[in-house]
Amino acid sequence: MVLSLWSLVDGRKFKSSMVQKFKSSACTHGAGNPVPQLRDPAAAGRDHPDLGNDPKRIVLSRPDRIGDVILSTACVEPVRNRFPDAELFFLAAPEMSDLLEENPSLNGLILLPSPTMRFWSRVKTLASQIKARDITILVHLQPDRLVAWAGWLARVPLRVGFARGWPRLLTHSVPYRKQFGEKHESRFAFELLNLIGVEEPEHLSADIYPTKSARDTLPEDLAGQSNGAKMAVFHLGAYGHKIGLPLDLMLRIALWLIESYGWEIVLIGGEDEGPVGENFCRRLREKSKIVWNLIGRLNLAQTAWLLQKTRLFIGRDSGPAHLAAAMCCPTITLFGAPRPVDSARRWSPLGPRTIIVENSVSARWWENTEGKAAKNRAGITFEEVKNSVEIVLAR
Repeated sequence: MVLSLWSLVDGRKFKSSMVQKFKSSACTHGAGNPVPQLRDPAAAGRDHPDLGNDPKRIVLSRPDRIGDVILSTACVEPVRNRFPDAELFFLAAPEMSDLLEENPSLNGLILLPSPTMRFWSRVKTLASQIKARDITILVHLQPDRLVAWAGWLARVPLRVGFARGWPRLLTHSVPYRKQFGEKHESRFAFELLNLIGVEEPEHLSADIYPTKSARDTLPEDLAGQSNGAKMAVFHLGAYGHKIGLPLDLMLRIALWLIESYGWEIVLIGGEDEGPVGENFCRRLREKSKIVWNLIGRLNLAQTAWLLQKTRLFIGRDSGPAHLAAAMCCPTITLFGAPRPVDSARRWSPLGPRTIIVENSVSARWWENTEGKAAKNRAGITFEEVKNSVEIVLAR
């Protein structure tokens, strides 16, 4: 109890000291260089910072979920082309290292500290990582309180981000308009990158590099039974509390693929999706069909290599769909988003062989967002998915 109380008091003291430092205009960067004056975020966003001629050490920060990170990798190559001699780092959650650490355009990764740590301890740990690399430019591709405070504490000279959440911890910002879903998520990054002279290319593609060592580590029961050309991968669930795909629809699609193409069905997903997967497998096996349940058994790199050699992927708008599209797997993504912020216009997977199946029905005022989305997905018909599969396989 005494230890816990002391930790709480110590944490409050650290937070108080951070706030005092933040309010003080006398803080300096390194050897006496003044901190850029914090201005109104809207005014700051109109100015292009002076980058100077010094060597650049740049961090692209996207510390959130799988699909978000995959879409954000589309800006790695444009940044590298603009700064060919810079040291370029990507800041992400530790599990994303399976897809990023072998990217030749990156000089390294900065990984988030363990979420089991107290918040201000995480801030100090992350700030130390940033400071050790002497970062000169930090681009917040998505607002994040932890990274915002860490970048400020590390005294990064140029901190660019959206004017939402913690804009006064930035030196330059642009208005946050993602909630309107006016364009694709990957293109919002260039509203920030334009401030440092990175132009938005006409074509964008995800830039992931699954670790090569994971290529030959798929579970033996699957690797020995299928050559990939006869597999269709399904993702039935979704992140967190989000509602997955209608089970009856997915069973009907699976049976059609098995009977029409002679394929085997493979399930992927997180450990929390296990009950849904077991139910699906049981119902399919009752019809004497082969189905492989890999839910909770693969890391991201293994999943990526599986998807690369798979004949088809079908799932809802979530991380595995983005991963499949990035690996050039024929991808069918079922959307049920009732709002622009969650729509396919903003979140469609980046890949050469992707098709979106999106349904929109009228919603009742008392239904929550996921309830509306679930009803929209339930309105997607078997014929819509079947036609989409035939189209994407013909490409």
